Amino acid sequence: MSLLMLNPGTVLIPTNTKPKPLSYFRMIPEDRLKIGENYVAFKIDVSDIYKLAIRPEDINFDRTAKIGYMLKIPDSDEYCFIVKLSDDIPKSQKECFDISRDHPDSEIGVIQSYNSESPDKPMLNFGEIELQLNPFKTIDNASHGKAKHQLFGYIGTKEEMLIIVEKYLGIDNPFLF
Repeated sequence: MSLLMLNPGTVLIPTNTKPKPLSYFRMIPEDRLKIGENYVAFKIDVSDIYKLAIRPEDINFDRTAKIGYMLKIPDSDEYCFIVKLSDDIPKSQKECFDISRDHPDSEIGVIQSYNSESPDKPMLNFGEIELQLNPFKTIDNASHGKAKHQLFGYIGTKEEMLIIVEKYLGIDNPFLF
């Protein structure tokens, strides 16, 4: 997503009050993570490797939109906003299955964002927004699953994108990196 270290983007995740964000790798520094009243903001700039996860206990399930990403488009006055929607995600730790690489015994998150760097292959730097969908079930020796999710993208002025952020995520005037 954000391919320029000088042009960071912001992942926005609507949450319940006082969320407890998880780190799937090493601890995320304070200058990359902002915990708002009803959301978490995470910096995507591909200058280092971090993975943020949000526990099901912290998710606002009243909203279909679970995660968004906002970025100022380079060499432009416009911004873009990408948002993922789904109600088909685990709603408790018991239903979660994507275990942290560095903290395998800790709680699990179902909404995630990954900030990557590839010093040896700079064209492979990327950021991602991710939803863990409900686990599959084994029936007759085959995995079966069904989930519905949507991805929408918008381009416009910063003010237009902030209106869309509030509409989908319920976040008014979010902190942006």
